[in-house]
Amino acid sequence: MEDRLGKLIIKFKSNRMATYGDTELLLKSLERVLSSQTEFAVTYDFRNGHPSPKLAMSIGKFILNNKESWSKSATTMALLIRGNIFSACARGLIGNFLQMWLPGYPAIVCHCEHIASEFFMANTGFSTIGSEFVSVVNVQESLPTPSAPSDGNSYCLAFLAPLLIGDTSDVESTLHKLPNGDVRVIQSPADDVMMCSPSTQMLQQPGSGALTVLKFEGSEQDLEQIIGAHFHIGELIADADIESKNRQRASLVFKHRVSAKGCWEGVSSALKTLAVMCEPSGVQRMQPDPPAKPRDRVPQKL
Repeated sequence: MEDRLGKLIIKFKSNRMATYGDTELLLKSLERVLSSQTEFAVTYDFRNGHPSPKLAMSIGKFILNNKESWSKSATTMALLIRGNIFSACARGLIGNFLQMWLPGYPAIVCHCEHIASEFFMANTGFSTIGSEFVSVVNVQESLPTPSAPSDGNSYCLAFLAPLLIGDTSDVESTLHKLPNGDVRVIQSPADDVMMCSPSTQMLQQPGSGALTVLKFEGSEQDLEQIIGAHFHIGELIADADIESKNRQRASLVFKHRVSAKGCWEGVSSALKTLAVMCEPSGVQRMQPDPPAKPRDRVPQKL
């Protein structure tokens, strides 16, 4: 089944503004793809660059103007990104691209072609790792708690469901390839970023340790745009491990700034109090002399 599915891959090699000629060439290529009347999976590769707003709008406008043909041919979509998934979603750009380029269709945000290919196969046929894909089904604001006090940022909880109905997803451990090529095992996900909610039954029964909630930084309005987006559990765990460390460092900086501000306010208040206490009793503060009035000019006799 996967062999019958065509692949449309669009790579962005830099963040520079695309020329008019480049944009026209891309749109004509998309027209040829649609005229073939072949089903295909779309891959947008952002790992070396991303489209300018003008180019992104041009692609979105083309898809909108050819909505009927596009909906019949484009079956699934993948966004390949280099950076951390949690950071990319927090900025809101990922949700914008998903809504603009393939609204309502199965789409995944991931790091590599292999994961994207397996996702395509899981949607059109069979994938050996089909049980490792989850999607966002709802988001809601996450309020500070005594165990998770505010660090100055806003957060949202994204509730997940498995791609395959009736399947469950094990998140106990994953392999993470480091930049130097070494591989380490992450025994369990960072529980301040990836949480198992006993009160929900999105994936399986309470207390089973199934992944149900992701904690994203950002507003509820921005993150609502990733509802329907899919992710691979292994990539989520690896990125959550990094995201957790970044948030912990940011929280320490925030607490240090708040503590320093409070300390200086306390010192200032104490100095003012000390100045008042040290004034000799009965001695009034010296007031500046009022400005002298101009003297009346006496006319002189000639």
